Amino acid sequence: MIIMLSCHVCGHENPEKSKYCNRCGEKIIFREYVAPKYEEKKEAEIEIEDAESLNSKGAGFVRVGRYAEGIECFNKAIEMDPKNAESWWNKGVALVRLEMYFDAIDCFDKAIEIDLDYADAWRAKGIALELTGRASQAQQCYKRAKELGYEI
Repeated sequence: MIIMLSCHVCGHENPEKSKYCNRCGEKIIFREYVAPKYEEKKEAEIEIEDAESLNSKGAGFVRVGRYAEGIECFNKAIEMDPKNAESWWNKGVALVRLEMYFDAIDCFDKAIEIDLDYADAWRAKGIALELTGRASQAQQCYKRAKELGYEI
């Protein structure tokens, strides 16, 4: 079950595990629970044995715009295999699509920490940084992605 939290500054609803508000960027410190605006998938419906399959299923959900369900799959895959950089990257991509840029950056950082040569994670981090107004940091990430062979 995904629970939404209300930002104490702007009132924006953010998913439970958000550290920062996706609208104003303030750290979430006021934990007021609000009802989610989207249909939730029951945990019992996501029963796959291994992290790789969960990661693939989550990517499929994201491709069709079912981001919350994708994130659930990625979270389970990360629980099973926390050193899987692709799961962290996929979760970050889904969070960007939900405009949860600060949380996405945390995911991309984790993917990069696991695999310093993960060009997709460097590029995605650059995009998220640019969307939060940090263009100079974004350029550094794009530069690193290009060094690793990513065509920008």
